[in-house]
Amino acid sequence: MLAAKYFKLHSDTSDGEGVFYYEVKGGEIVRQVCVVHGELYWADENEEADEDYGFPDQPQFVEAEIPDYAGLEVVTGREFEALWGRAKSQ
Repeated sequence: MLAAKYFKLHSDTSDGEGVFYYEVKGGEIVRQVCVVHGELYWADENEEADEDYGFPDQPQFVEAEIPDYAGLEVVTGREFEALWGRAKSQ
């Protein structure tokens, strides 16, 4: 079983700047939470809370290819799971 890694980065969305949290396994995003204006949107490969913040068409995640301005950070699994739970309960 592949170990998950968790990341946070900043990216522009159609509604302004968002903060994206990703769960990555084997170099691919498996779940994400997007925070825009305090609202949380979840997505995985099967479902999404809002199509505007849906699962990436190309889920490959290569740390070295993330631009510096995105402010890539490693986060804990606990932090990701807390956000995932909050997003799913909205």
